[in-house]
Amino acid sequence: MRTQDESGTTIVHYLAELDGYGLLNNILSLLPELHLSQVVCLQDKQGRTPLHCAANSWDPKNHESIRSMLTLLPEPHRSQVVDIRDTEGKTVLEYLDEETRNSVIQLLQPPKQDSSVQKRTHDSLARETEQEQVDIQESEAKRQRSDGAGYC
Repeated sequence: MRTQDESGTTIVHYLAELDGYGLLNNILSLLPELHLSQVVCLQDKQGRTPLHCAANSWDPKNHESIRSMLTLLPEPHRSQVVDIRDTEGKTVLEYLDEETRNSVIQLLQPPKQDSSVQKRTHDSLARETEQEQVDIQESEAKRQRSDGAGYC
């Protein structure tokens, strides 16, 4: 998967450019996350990653390959691979049409928390803070009692 030809291109680069989502997605879904990240971030001699190749493809189905590859990557790696610039200084997003670019940007956003989860988290933190205050007061009262007991 990481074997490169004389131009630095891998089989993943070729599939991303020509496959239109079929075989590439099946192959990449079998890779462990770490290996997948390395394969998707690998640049050819023009600085292009497989995502760049899919973005440059004439076939709009290949834009689905971009979303697919990004979805397979762990969240922290998604924005890193999209930020890689080729030798022209362009990122993957700069090669995409507006619709595809917007859908890729949505994939890069952290998932929104449900407001009920946020409220429960807030309520839990408030209870923990109240309990910590009570613990501190009790500890301080015990310390004062023990300090005073030694002087009698």
